[in-house]
Amino acid sequence: MKLRALQRIKHDGVRYEKNDLLHVEDTKLAQRLINLRAAVAEGVSESSHTHFPSMNDQIESGNIESDDELTDQEVADLLDKHFKPDVLKDDAKELGLEFAGNIGKKKLIELIIQNELENHFLDQIPE
Repeated sequence: MKLRALQRIKHDGVRYEKNDLLHVEDTKLAQRLINLRAAVAEGVSESSHTHFPSMNDQIESGNIESDDELTDQEVADLLDKHFKPDVLKDDAKELGLEFAGNIGKKKLIELIIQNELENHFLDQIPE
């Protein structure tokens, strides 16, 4: 299946930039990339693809009560579980965060939360 990247993606060891085309043989993997809103099927515009509300979208819209909002520790645990350090570093740099190149994963996650950039990452986690 041919997909167009909606954001920076790493697939089969190759990094794709936004709007790059990638060919995904495994339909389950292709569907996962689409569900994560990381890519759309080629020929589908970014604005016309189905929007699946993320956890963060649901909190902002009021569909999840404020008591259900994540604590900083819960956010840190999610980021640690779902993201490799190089992905966190690359995305954080793209978001304008400045840090030493040898920063550890735990410190980087703390920095992301302190700068209120966690929503970018939470939106990428499947529910």
